[in-house]
Amino acid sequence: MEWFIRIKGEDVILNELSMIFDDKRIADIRKTDDGYFLLADSFDQLSDDSLVYEEANKKIKLINGAIIKELKSNNKINTDGLLIRQCGNVQHAYMHLSENVNLIDCVHDNITINGNNVIYEGKKRMNKLISLASSDFHVAKVLRLLDNELDWRNLYVICEVVLENVNKDKLNSWGVKRELELFKHTANSVCATGDECRHGRETTSPPKLPMDIY
Repeated sequence: MEWFIRIKGEDVILNELSMIFDDKRIADIRKTDDGYFLLADSFDQLSDDSLVYEEANKKIKLINGAIIKELKSNNKINTDGLLIRQCGNVQHAYMHLSENVNLIDCVHDNITINGNNVIYEGKKRMNKLISLASSDFHVAKVLRLLDNELDWRNLYVICEVVLENVNKDKLNSWGVKRELELFKHTANSVCATGDECRHGRETTSPPKLPMDIY
């Protein structure tokens, strides 16, 4: 038995992901005449289509986090609700209807658009991220959080998760102490971040030059 979950998104991103993810132990995205499909060994261990759909959305959330981190793009992917179960030569189709957002934005930074193909040098890092997420709770949590709106509160939580797993010597080697302090100061200041602040009232003197969230 093998499950195929059809996914949707920008063609340029889906095409690139199909070249990045080709290992079912992590994730396998295949291009067919009927669209792009997501496969994974973890799906094939399940018999109930609702559980497969739930597991697929969890996997997609991790992939979207990796897209944001590595491809520097907000062009996320999503399921379109169609699941196909392949048993020998017999196929069974299941449909899960849900609200799906059309995601449009532009890719930039480390990506070069060449015709309809995205050329990205960090493909191995994306595969590694999804692989790590299957065994490392903190990596998975950061990728899930990256799939949410990147406001001051979410960014602060991401920062806390990362810092929990970095020793002091490693942190010092990054040379970001000043930037880290400014980030925390800004995120905690009502005057600096307004309604997006982590607090409901000013608990500290606002930074003279607040950090820009972008």
